[in-house]
Amino acid sequence: MDFIFEDDMDEVGSDIEAYCPKCKADTAHTVITKYEDEVRRVQCSTCGDVHAYRKPRGEVEDETPEPAAAKKRAAAKKPSWQEAIDKIGVNKANHNARPYTIRDHYHE
Repeated sequence: MDFIFEDDMDEVGSDIEAYCPKCKADTAHTVITKYEDEVRRVQCSTCGDVHAYRKPRGEVEDETPEPAAAKKRAAAKKPSWQEAIDKIGVNKANHNARPYTIRDHYHE
């Protein structure tokens, strides 16, 4: 009975599972180049694309982490006019405020 050792599986010309950026999925690949024990370049068996070896990503994560830039944008979002008025409250707003009309006179 022959056992397949992990060292034998990653030889040049052997098949390996890797992430393909063109297919955007984990697919079967052929090892093209190695440096010492590290797989460097592979060729996708599905689309034929030759690229650097990327570890398989496995199952798609249900919760992808939110980028820090998106969190900053959400925190820095300016409130709308109505949100700002609601925040300060009607009682704290200008007590002399009245609806605008074109017939009225206004001063700076």
